[in-house]
Amino acid sequence: MQHWTDQAFSGLMAAVATRRLNLANKYNKKKHEKCAGKAMDVKSHAKCLVELENDVVSSRWLKRKKYFDQKKFNASKHNNTIQILHRTKRSLKIKNAKSYELKSHFDSPFALITKHLTDTVKILKKKDKLSKWQDIIARIKNETALMKKRKQVEKLQRKRIGVFQKAKNLSYSGSREIRRKPPRKSGQLGNFASMEKYIEDGELREMYEQKAANMTEEEELMMVPVDIIRKAVKLGLSLGGHNTSEFAKKTVKLISPRFMSLLPDDEELKKDELDILSPSLFSLHDSGTDIEKNTSFASLLGRGMSSQDSQNFLDLLVEATGVAEAVEDAEQKLVDAQRKKDDAMGRGPDGQPIYFTKENITERFPSEAKKIEIFEELDKIYTVEQLKDMNQTGYSVLTPKQMQLVYGKQSPFNNPKLLGVYNNMTRAEIDRAIHSTIKNVAEEKLKFEVRQKDIVLSPIVATPLINSPEITSQPLILSPAVLVPLIQSPAVFGAVIISPWLFVPVILSPRLLSPVILTPFVFAPLILSPLALVPVILSPGIFNPFVLTPMALCPFILSPQVMTPLILTPFVLTPLIGTPLALSPLVLSPFVLSPQVLSPQYVTAFILSPYALSPAIESNGAMVTVFGSPSWLS
Repeated sequence: MQHWTDQAFSGLMAAVATRRLNLANKYNKKKHEKCAGKAMDVKSHAKCLVELENDVVSSRWLKRKKYFDQKKFNASKHNNTIQILHRTKRSLKIKNAKSYELKSHFDSPFALITKHLTDTVKILKKKDKLSKWQDIIARIKNETALMKKRKQVEKLQRKRIGVFQKAKNLSYSGSREIRRKPPRKSGQLGNFASMEKYIEDGELREMYEQKAANMTEEEELMMVPVDIIRKAVKLGLSLGGHNTSEFAKKTVKLISPRFMSLLPDDEELKKDELDILSPSLFSLHDSGTDIEKNTSFASLLGRGMSSQDSQNFLDLLVEATGVAEAVEDAEQKLVDAQRKKDDAMGRGPDGQPIYFTKENITERFPSEAKKIEIFEELDKIYTVEQLKDMNQTGYSVLTPKQMQLVYGKQSPFNNPKLLGVYNNMTRAEIDRAIHSTIKNVAEEKLKFEVRQKDIVLSPIVATPLINSPEITSQPLILSPAVLVPLIQSPAVFGAVIISPWLFVPVILSPRLLSPVILTPFVFAPLILSPLALVPVILSPGIFNPFVLTPMALCPFILSPQVMTPLILTPFVLTPLIGTPLALSPLVLSPFVLSPQVLSPQYVTAFILSPYALSPAIESNGAMVTVFGSPSWLS
């Protein structure tokens, strides 16, 4: 409703602008087109039209002034004599000083670039200084620990309730030991079964065990390429006489060099890595292995980035990728989600229908159907002049008879006050009133706002949504969705809060500004559905492949994922914050400016997925295979 209201008023403003553009010069026409193209709301559009009106008036005055100035010049030209203009010499002031401070020549080009980029980020984010990346990591650790405690309390409560429920079914004759059935470990996944002991995150480990016990043949096939690569490497090492007893947990890097690395590899972690044709070259530090040291900028050029330069660049990288803002945003969204949860629990479904036709309106709301009939009647009595106006400019003014039809006593839009005002106004006065209204909108003296109806406590089951952006753009709160395919249904401001998704494929349905909060999603593949500004917060997922689904500004925060591969899915500014992954390979999915913070990966692979400016900070995993995925500044 808000979109339709804004669109209607913007359409009126565009029609008014069409008339004014006929009086504007070429420069002002292009200026208005550029302004209107960037306008994203009614207020901005109104400002563009007000500016056009001012430009038209100024242009007309300038034309008149130029005309009269030219006449005056021609009249005085014959009476004036040529005068010689004397140019005064500018005085030169020489500053004397005992010493002069010159710009330090020890600053490396990279350090200078970092300084300029830092100044730019400060201006864009209106900050005096950037936070240290170590402080942000500590903050994330604290938030992660707090969330783990909350989950443990919730888990304990569920367990306690489960014990009471089971007690009802136990016989008095005696208690029986309940043995947990071990998970099924067969097929390709059997090679990865022992990885559970290496996964530190409790929630991810449970998700991994659950998925490992119920893998389908198709899902197991996804791990075949990774298994083949690892077996080939293991065979080659065995033939070369190397010890492969601890090969299962090692991280294998094959043809994936690191260029200009920001941080050296941890010596302890290097013991569990196998680097095959994957050296670290031209590092910006002078630590690490022998090759890393010998090929660093410090060794090759005699000087390089100091420890302070490295600190500054990492601070810049973490700030520019929005890690700090993502944590703050997550905290605020959690507060808002809880508030909405409390509000929603006190109400039932509002029952407001989303999509209407004349037939279902007539059936359910007979009084509303009268409004449709009024406009159908109005369409039949437009005059030739009105049709001509609407074809040329897009709008016209109603005649007194038409206004009586729409706003008279027999109309559901009955408004005698409006009739009394506009029946006595001329066309010119009405045009001036329209311009006055547009100006008030531009100055925020007048607003067109319609309260959006959220979908609350209304589960959606087995209801395909095809070509339904008006539904998918509604916030979904405490409303689980099961077997609900979304096809060609883009969403804007379609937040999903505490509304689990099960078997909800998203196909050709881009999503914008639609955060996912406290919403587990299972078997929800995203195919050809670009995402932008869609943070995923406290929303674990299992088997949610992303295929041909580019992402921008979509941080994953405290949202563990299992069996969530990214295939042909490039992404940018999409950091992983406290989000461990398992069985989630990246295939042909390059990424930029997407650091991994406290987000270890297990039993996964990077295949032909180069990346840049995306360091892994305290994200140590196990059994990771990297093939043909070089990195830069990471």
